[in-house]
Amino acid sequence: MPLPSWIRCLICLAFLFSSISREPAFTTQTIDQHCLPFSNEAGLFRCSCSDKKGRKYNLASLANNDGHPRFTVQAKDKYFYSYNPCKSFKLGKFGDCSGGNVAICRWTNTSYENIGHQRTEKCCLQSNGTPSLQYQGKQPWLSIVYLQCDPKRKSIQSAEFSVIEDAKPNPVRFLLKHYCACPNACADKKPTPRHTTAPENSLKKVGVPIFIAAGALLFLGVSCIAVFRLLGRRENRPQEERPLINGQGEQTEETSDGDFFTPPSTLSSV
Repeated sequence: MPLPSWIRCLICLAFLFSSISREPAFTTQTIDQHCLPFSNEAGLFRCSCSDKKGRKYNLASLANNDGHPRFTVQAKDKYFYSYNPCKSFKLGKFGDCSGGNVAICRWTNTSYENIGHQRTEKCCLQSNGTPSLQYQGKQPWLSIVYLQCDPKRKSIQSAEFSVIEDAKPNPVRFLLKHYCACPNACADKKPTPRHTTAPENSLKKVGVPIFIAAGALLFLGVSCIAVFRLLGRRENRPQEERPLINGQGEQTEETSDGDFFTPPSTLSSV
């Protein structure tokens, strides 16, 4: 007995839909095995990843540098996930996330699990060439953060971090949307010196010679002022009275050699 035409149409449509290959938005099942450590130097506060074409993906601008995570989201299974790229953070007063070296923490009010150590951060390339960040947590945890370029999200507040898949088995998959997830979009962030003052020992080494030199200059200055004042007093002193002749008020005459000449008292007038 032949099938009705409408049933045959439904079977044909079902066959067509099943034969169409749909490529997922993010190729999460195939990851290139060439995973390289991030350019993440703690002292320089850099965080960049390069693809096969040499283009850089820099997340340093999104990193929170005050010890707290930049992103916190809640998944469907009621777990919270906190993430901070490039810089470690601490979360909770107990558990695996309270000791630092944390990139991603899976937590509730009663438990904290470090599912991604910051020091294990690696840059991996997906089959489509887009980088992803991979973090190895406490066994058996493995976390992957996929990057999605979004030129409209240029501010830190507009960055979006979400959970793609957190059901066991591992890995736990996340998605980060931002302008810094675009190739060559964000430049390296230069470090800010942690100490703006010189160490104590350096101050002692430099300070002692300065104090000695300053004391010497002060002594020389005071000495010069005293000498100038002494000379000024001598110049302004009144001229001493010269010797008198026979007690009279007339002054004696000076000789050419500067001595005073006193005529003899027995000289008679001419």
